[in-house]
Amino acid sequence: MGKKKDELWSISTTVRSANRVMDFLRALAEMDGKPWTHDAQVEYQIRLIANRFYTPTDKGLSKRQCALLREIAEPISFEDAERIFWAKDYEDPAMRGRQSANPLKKLGLVRYASNEPIRITQAGHDLLDGKADFGDVLLEALLKFQYPNPAPEESKPGWCVKPFIAILRLIKAVNARCAATGRKPKGLTFMEFGIFALSLRDIHEVEATAERVVSFRKRQETLPETERPAFIQQYIDTHLSDFNNPRKNVHEYADNVIRYLRLTRYFYIRGRYDHACIDLESRRMAEINAILATDTGEPRAFISQQEWDEYIGTAGAYPLPFETLPALTRIATQIREEIQTLAIGIGRKAELPDMPDTTPMLKKHIAMLRDMRNQWQTLKIRFDSQHDVSHIDAVLQAFDDLLAHRRQRTRLSVELERLANLALNILDDATAIRPNAPLGDDNEPTFTAPSGVPDIECIYTGFVATCEVTMLTGRDQWYNEGQPVMRHLRAFEDKHPETPGYCIFVAPALHTDALNTFRFAVRYEYEGRPQRIIPLTIRQFADLLKVAKTRILAGAPLRHDELRALLDACVDLSAVDNSKAWLDQIKRALDAWHSTKQGKPA
Repeated sequence: MGKKKDELWSISTTVRSANRVMDFLRALAEMDGKPWTHDAQVEYQIRLIANRFYTPTDKGLSKRQCALLREIAEPISFEDAERIFWAKDYEDPAMRGRQSANPLKKLGLVRYASNEPIRITQAGHDLLDGKADFGDVLLEALLKFQYPNPAPEESKPGWCVKPFIAILRLIKAVNARCAATGRKPKGLTFMEFGIFALSLRDIHEVEATAERVVSFRKRQETLPETERPAFIQQYIDTHLSDFNNPRKNVHEYADNVIRYLRLTRYFYIRGRYDHACIDLESRRMAEINAILATDTGEPRAFISQQEWDEYIGTAGAYPLPFETLPALTRIATQIREEIQTLAIGIGRKAELPDMPDTTPMLKKHIAMLRDMRNQWQTLKIRFDSQHDVSHIDAVLQAFDDLLAHRRQRTRLSVELERLANLALNILDDATAIRPNAPLGDDNEPTFTAPSGVPDIECIYTGFVATCEVTMLTGRDQWYNEGQPVMRHLRAFEDKHPETPGYCIFVAPALHTDALNTFRFAVRYEYEGRPQRIIPLTIRQFADLLKVAKTRILAGAPLRHDELRALLDACVDLSAVDNSKAWLDQIKRALDAWHSTKQGKPA
């Protein structure tokens, strides 16, 4: 038997989407205090199915079970979930629960050992109770995490590193080398991240690894485009030969880790698709530099797993070096200056509250300022597009790029939410456009909007609207979007009972089952009242910006009441008796709107 191969570092290969961590934690919290036995591990996986936090594949399931899993509005009883679980005939049933719980333990949200009680940690309770922001909890967990550590499932012989600190140092070192040689610093490409950052086993190898990154990049740039894939594969085979399945894992693990890192708000994504790079967030360099000045990235010594569990699960056990009155004052002052610069750039002045003089109040003040900065960045987007239509052209090109890359393995759903938010802000004189996706300091989504709320909420004078987007085009469009879209709209309507509500639903293509569901809600009712849902393809939605561009050039930007007239025309089903006819009706309404709105309004 040969030597066992190492694994590239990853946060979780089970919970690939970071926004699912909260759901997995809620399910395990239902078992708080129960011994972590094989039966409990099975029960946990069953609870994930029953709560619709995990959906098994169809293999081995009956038609009824498959239909139940897809009918999102239908509750799944524990008994039905149990039958579904056992029908899968897993080789090691309990392992499913262990794998699902592992990232929660790794992040310090739960504590358990074989046959010992499950305990939700302080950090886990703070998340569940809404006392802590997930990005902040994730940041502290990653700052603490290290190899080696006493957790038996995290054993990595030969490793001596705190991966998060190593990644900060590696990107900074690569950028410094690029700047010193006149090359533009850009962080790491996703491929470089997978090859070099995830295999960095020793913190003392950061500088040498940075040299290898630069050499790899220079060599790749000398090759014709057609020869680069073969060079990369050969490099992986040679330099990651002692890692398990490196060709596949440098891609999958990089994508997974970058999703988590982005949520800490300490990282920024440059470029899109094949040209994307992960870089340090320039607006957080004060915090990053303070951390690197006090944390070398060398792992701490722990005498027992109990000591490690206590450390990783206790909120505040890693003191942030910049959380002092002078440091926080400098950070707040910088953000205030950025806000005033944004305001001056659009001919306005920002009214800012007074600066607090205590550390706890300054922390809250900085969080508020960052939200304000995002709002001013949004106002600047609208201002810039009104004064230079090349900004609209850039968004239109981005929609084209999205559709061109729709078959590639990229975070297209996040990109579609980003573009929809931009388009709605540019389109007319909306009072407010509010994305529910978590935003980074760059005002771009770090992930998709959480479940239970619309992707985007829109406030106009005289009406309100939600916007829901998806990259799904098959029958899963109906499974995943049908009920939630209608439920979110009804909840939003109930929040604004005196104002008519609409929903703009956007997808690459519209599936018949989703259309039939929406048509019933529009023509008849959803929970007792009709709704106004307007399904559009991405192309139809993007083309609205072409009218906005023409009107800006004509000196008469679109008004919100003109958008409402279009929405009303699209939900007029008086002469529509099937979904195909509805699509035709929407196309006629769009064509008429385009032709009448190209010039100045009467």
